[in-house]
Amino acid sequence: REHPNAVIAACGCSSQKMTARDAEELGLDIAIGNRRKYTLPRLVAERLAGAPRFHEINEKIMTDESWDALSLDRPRLHTRAFLKVQDGCAHYCAYCIVPFVRGKPVSRPMDEAVEEARRITESGCPEIVLTGSLGRLDWDHQHHLEMDEIVPRGAQNAPKGGDKGGKGGSSSAAPKTAAVDVALPDPSQANHFLGKVASLEKGKEIHAEKEFNLQSDPYLADHAIEGTPYVPGVMGIETFMETATALSGSVPQGLKDVHFYLPIKLLRNRPQAVRVIGAEAGGDISMEIESDFINSKGVKMGNTRRHFTAKALQSGFVSTWNEVKDQIHLDVNAVPQISKEEIYKKYFHGPSFQVLGGILRADKDSSLAVYNTTPQPQWKDGQKVLLANPMLIEAAFQCCGFRDMAIDNKMTLPDGIKEVAVFKRQTPPQKLYLYGRFKGLTADGKTLHDAYVFDEKGDVWVEFHGYQAIGQ
Repeated sequence: REHPNAVIAACGCSSQKMTARDAEELGLDIAIGNRRKYTLPRLVAERLAGAPRFHEINEKIMTDESWDALSLDRPRLHTRAFLKVQDGCAHYCAYCIVPFVRGKPVSRPMDEAVEEARRITESGCPEIVLTGSLGRLDWDHQHHLEMDEIVPRGAQNAPKGGDKGGKGGSSSAAPKTAAVDVALPDPSQANHFLGKVASLEKGKEIHAEKEFNLQSDPYLADHAIEGTPYVPGVMGIETFMETATALSGSVPQGLKDVHFYLPIKLLRNRPQAVRVIGAEAGGDISMEIESDFINSKGVKMGNTRRHFTAKALQSGFVSTWNEVKDQIHLDVNAVPQISKEEIYKKYFHGPSFQVLGGILRADKDSSLAVYNTTPQPQWKDGQKVLLANPMLIEAAFQCCGFRDMAIDNKMTLPDGIKEVAVFKRQTPPQKLYLYGRFKGLTADGKTLHDAYVFDEKGDVWVEFHGYQAIGQ
């Protein structure tokens, strides 16, 4: 009342979940969501100059990796200044909405933080308090720290008994690239992960609904972190294979451009419903798995969450197996240097996901492991008909991950795959091997691998390129 020409602006978490109607009812001139606060000075100036009311939320908050570049020239207080260096959260606690309105963790660029700290100290302020979820600082590797700043190169951190020369035996396999096997399970029966098909227009679009719960998917109890079950990325791959098959009428060779953006969690062991969407356009089948966060009152909170995405790989996969097979030097009678028991003292996986029988070797360039064909079954009512042989892919993930743990001293989890081809889909033989080839680091610090699953005859069952794993 005293300042009728004042501009009323709201920003941050409350604004991120605010509708245009909410903003109007509150009498706001400006309402903007997170990662958009840097626009506030401009918007206020425009509103004072007569611009219309403005309301905008960040529709991509769950995947936005940008930093909200709103800085401080001088502190309001003379004795202490607060310097924000991290934003976002990825804990997804059952009681908390923060991850859904603040987005994934991002770190402030180092040069920006240093420059603001310089301005604060030059203003005469003697104390700076860093704010944010500091335990997750540089979780996204914005600062591009080199590992040898932490673990010097040449440190004795290879697994006990590891063969740094990469030659673990005298005899070598003579693998060959396998063609797609013709004795396949009936793909029309592969529908466990597709769930309930809500709509299907062959060759155009499919919408399905799947509920993950501990009764229909008991293996989830063995894929839990700190007591919370997570839907494994490999089951997302199986979901996409089933989706592409239902949409196109034929089983794809594999998948490409696979991304694991946001984990699917069963908070408090409660069922989690997801939507599976696929669309075909221009010869490409694009798919995603999404969900909504519904509170105890049945109200949707925040924006729709996008968990996994992928495209179908219909053909054209070029195997690199012949280029690497002579590097393996596999001794089929070799005793694992790291036993299954030792592996799963380090890994969190329960019995039905303990798919490594042992590590034959792990060095800076590669890892070689034996597949464990006799874990506890993933389902109590019998094995499902599957199209991706997901447990073989899981074993390859774990094989690559053990190299990251042993050499780089960090636990890594799947972040994405450039392309994965499934050559054989029937029940695996008694003995299989996993070979992971380390390809270096991505620009944002993720480890990069190619991997191969092969048998004693040298036939390749699964092969993937450009597997990215992110450190935890």
